[in-house]
Amino acid sequence: MEGECQFVDDAPDLQQRLLEADVVVLATPVYFYSIPSQAKAFIDRAQSLWMKGHVLRQNVGQAGGRGVLICVGGSRGEKLFSGINLTVRYFMDTLGKNLAARLCFREVNDKRAILQHPTALDEAREMGRRFAADENYRVEEI
Repeated sequence: MEGECQFVDDAPDLQQRLLEADVVVLATPVYFYSIPSQAKAFIDRAQSLWMKGHVLRQNVGQAGGRGVLICVGGSRGEKLFSGINLTVRYFMDTLGKNLAARLCFREVNDKRAILQHPTALDEAREMGRRFAADENYRVEEI
């Protein structure tokens, strides 16, 4: 229980970059109401950071900054993004970031289908504009 990952690879360097970043964006498809396994494996590797910060009460890096979630899923399911919202919120918390914004779109199945979505591009532009202009910008109810 030392807060150190037992795998030796580039993950600690990548995590350090995320800890130091002003903004962290996770853009992903949603499969079966969850994050794809590759992204989830990377998030799970942050368990050592969580252990350091929340159990051992060590400083894991600069606190502050914001997180953004951008995702698409093929289903119309009401709870399509419920699981991913929680996972990403707690991942961002582990990195010391507030999950300040999210864009999640249903019924996007095909490659480039987001380009045909009636509001997605306008919503993304508006969120980006507001996010860049106001460091306190935060989407409600995340």
